[in-house]
Amino acid sequence: MAAQFTKLTEEVAETVMEGCDALLRVSAGMQTILTLLDLEEETADALGLHCLLAPLKAQLDQAINRIQEAF
Repeated sequence: MAAQFTKLTEEVAETVMEGCDALLRVSAGMQTILTLLDLEEETADALGLHCLLAPLKAQLDQAINRIQEAF
């Protein structure tokens, strides 16, 4: 029984870490978009997109950090 529990725990941890890796790639992509928006001229569209994406990226990064701290 203990061996099964250990195996299950390892599988859960591996799945969570794989999910974190995927979310980190999404975060990196969002950072690239934010950087490109920063390079755009000060257009209303670029500013609007930046204002929309920046808080979402911050929330994503915070969620990833909480998960990683748990493991």
